[in-house]
Amino acid sequence: MDKVNLTHSEFADLSAEILEQGKALRFNARGSSMKPFIQAGDILTIQPVKAIALNVGDVAFYRTVEGGLVVHRVIGKKKQIDGVILTMRGDALSGPDEIVQVEQVLGKIVSLQRRQKIIRLDQGRWQWAGVIWARLLPLRPVLFGAARIVKSLSAI
Repeated sequence: MDKVNLTHSEFADLSAEILEQGKALRFNARGSSMKPFIQAGDILTIQPVKAIALNVGDVAFYRTVEGGLVVHRVIGKKKQIDGVILTMRGDALSGPDEIVQVEQVLGKIVSLQRRQKIIRLDQGRWQWAGVIWARLLPLRPVLFGAARIVKSLSAI
């Protein structure tokens, strides 16, 4: 598959156009805000979705108020008369949460490819892991600390 390098603005416009046409989008993840579930270099597959169809634990692809593109987890969903308001946060972030309006949502991450392995985030154990991770939000700093200790002990 050919790779195309785009500016941030070009990528944002092209992504929105592809998803608005009802087609899937694949791209390489960058950044570390979604560790441990999504890592830089993972190839993400995004399907178009309406914000109302997203649930706590899902990973969404959306535009920020400033026009940037973000992949973060839904940690809250509030139904309103005119749709829903979503609360988002990166898995590795301690805050603040981001409030996302319906029109900002472009799609849902349904899978990732890490090396040769494809992981479905929208079904089975990975879907449940996402829901649990979203619900454990207050305990995340403790969990990250415990994971670091276990990792350092396993290196001995």
